[in-house]
Amino acid sequence: MKVQKLFWPLLLLLAAPMFAADAPYVPKPAGTLTFNKDLAPIVFKNCAICHRPGEVAPFPLLTYEDVRKKARGIVRVTEERYMPPWHAEPGFGEFKDSRRLSSEQIGMFRQWFDEGMKPGRPADLPPPPKFVEGWMLGQPDLVLKMPQLFTVPAEGPDVYQCFVLPMNLKEDKYLNAVEFCPGNRRVAHHALLFTDVTGTVRQFDAKDPGVGYRSFGGVGFKPSADLTGWAPSNYPRRLPDGVVRILKKESDLVIQSHLHPSSKPEQSQSQVGLYFSSKPANESP
Repeated sequence: MKVQKLFWPLLLLLAAPMFAADAPYVPKPAGTLTFNKDLAPIVFKNCAICHRPGEVAPFPLLTYEDVRKKARGIVRVTEERYMPPWHAEPGFGEFKDSRRLSSEQIGMFRQWFDEGMKPGRPADLPPPPKFVEGWMLGQPDLVLKMPQLFTVPAEGPDVYQCFVLPMNLKEDKYLNAVEFCPGNRRVAHHALLFTDVTGTVRQFDAKDPGVGYRSFGGVGFKPSADLTGWAPSNYPRRLPDGVVRILKKESDLVIQSHLHPSSKPEQSQSQVGLYFSSKPANESP
């Protein structure tokens, strides 16, 4: 019994470093924090990808004035960890493209705001971020586009709509990467991509008079494979060397889109880029 009583405290003690939170913020010397030197690198790396013209965020965060005007809200949403959106808990492994701010970064926002939001020296401002226009992975080998524009109503509940894109492959293909390009980022919440080799989605699509078919919580059947998912600020990535996925020549691609009203009617016609490999898995170059 004594051994059992000692076991659980010991286990928790050994596990504690795995789940340790960031170290508490230690304030910088008063008045030394500036936007150009201290805050701009954080904003450019973690915020600007969504907070820029043409993206999903409702306002830009690309300049000192942009950030100063929204500073009070930025402090609140970063301290609540509502922004940047990153739901993975720390201590369970490392993830690529993580935008989880550290306690240090969040504390710097608060201190900078409380001390009057100094802009800083122009020479300290890093170059503004550059973003790829068009396909992030380069021109795809095959581009699939929704057959028609889909209209999202101005108001009402969120829409979960599935769209069927025939791939018309004449042979099986080795797939190296998938890139989803939303047709209207103002209404795009997220998208999940699947394949179907049974013809089921074509039957669903034919029974629905509109573009695609409505389905909440999934695509309405067991897909042949799941390819990828997309959400704002996600980066497409190629599979590691020696890893491919097989696309069957009978396959149709299915996009399940979560779309949300924007207070006015919106139209969307998304595209998917497929990148193929000439070599099967684990074949030497």
